[in-house]
Amino acid sequence: EVEIKINNDYKEYQNIDVLVNLNDNNNVIGEKKYKIEVKSGKSFLKLIYDVNDNIRKWDEFNHNIYDIEVKLKCHEKIIDKVKKNIGFCDFKSINGSFIINGIKGNLRGKHDACVFPITGYAPMNVEEWCSVFKKAKSYGINHYRFHTWCPPEAAFTAADIVGVYLQPELGFFATRLYDIEDDECDLKVL
Repeated sequence: EVEIKINNDYKEYQNIDVLVNLNDNNNVIGEKKYKIEVKSGKSFLKLIYDVNDNIRKWDEFNHNIYDIEVKLKCHEKIIDKVKKNIGFCDFKSINGSFIINGIKGNLRGKHDACVFPITGYAPMNVEEWCSVFKKAKSYGINHYRFHTWCPPEAAFTAADIVGVYLQPELGFFATRLYDIEDDECDLKVL
């Protein structure tokens, strides 16, 4: 699925072309064009972009990363574009086992509670996160649970590069959440 948010500043509908390219080392391996009519104001589109069965899957051992580029064209002029890295991984649980790209796998994880005593903050660039993940992998770790926090975008990019599964979580520190009768229960967090 390709999700797109569009803001049409015109009062009338606009016909636009959405061009989606999938690239492997700058070689286009898939290209699709969608013709869309966009209403005035904000719109949210979900487009299905089918990939062929020959796509190489990403996992902790095979770090197959592609570039996906989405361009919006109106009146034959490119009005916006975005390019992101993407990996394809089929991850599911069957009968109590993790199945990763059709093979039984294990998560050998680390709990990360955003504790960085030397700097006082989490790394903010890809190189630093690659260093963190490579060190963890040298000890056999392939999974990071970010307990009640979500790392910066750089961590996701580094995890794709190094081959680490991530489990970010929402920041949530509610006390006595389930005892609604308690005076200290904050109903706003429910």
